[in-house]
Amino acid sequence: MGGPMRGLCRVVSAIAGLVVLGLAGVSPAGAQADTPAQPASPRIVGGTVASTADYPWMVGLAENHGDPFCGGALIKANLVATAAHCVAGVNPGELTVVSGDRRMSPDWTVPVVSIDINPAYAGPRGVGDAALVTLASSVPNQTVPLAYPSDAGLYEPGTVGTVLGWGRTSEASLLSTALRKADVPIMTDTECAQAYPGEYDAAAMFCAGYANGGVDACQGDSGGPFVVAGKLVGIVSWGEGCARPGMPGVYTRVAAYAVDG
Repeated sequence: MGGPMRGLCRVVSAIAGLVVLGLAGVSPAGAQADTPAQPASPRIVGGTVASTADYPWMVGLAENHGDPFCGGALIKANLVATAAHCVAGVNPGELTVVSGDRRMSPDWTVPVVSIDINPAYAGPRGVGDAALVTLASSVPNQTVPLAYPSDAGLYEPGTVGTVLGWGRTSEASLLSTALRKADVPIMTDTECAQAYPGEYDAAAMFCAGYANGGVDACQGDSGGPFVVAGKLVGIVSWGEGCARPGMPGVYTRVAAYAVDG
């Protein structure tokens, strides 16, 4: 969406047998680096206003208590799944997680204590664009369950999922002040490979959108959730422009990394 980024950060073990995004040997991001996150590239174009009352697990990532620059999904009371490109090189001590319908006036803000980047992460347009962000304290919001390898049916072409974010509503617009959502269908791997030859990896990604464009994520939506049947199926990762014909949004395939644990 509007550039090379849209992702899910890394994978960490979730408590009480919830889930382990199947990646071992992960070390906290930002331990030696304190550079700011890359500008996010995905957003919601052609969508409608949404509310965290309906999507309580939708959260945003902000630096130094500023406005959200990426999205995320609460998968445990103190654990957020997001895109790796959103948090690579970010100092956890400068990152907070926020919740609320309005981007610039969140309902609550919680500090971050650690960031775990998926060891398979290969860059903004590569595989493994996933990460886990651990909060300093648990929050009362409802969490969203992850899609597992056994949920292959949720990735069937034509299946309509919902993507959310506070990103741009067009390539030239400012970030949205209100949370927005859009419903887009999952596309075939063949269509995705044709749109992004040499870059699309069906084992780690999937595409969603319309052949004629018009509805998509955009800059500022990176790391946000793509949900199907109440499960976190994808994470906003990257794309070319926003809602362009023949250029669908690319999402991290959560089931490629989530395993029972």
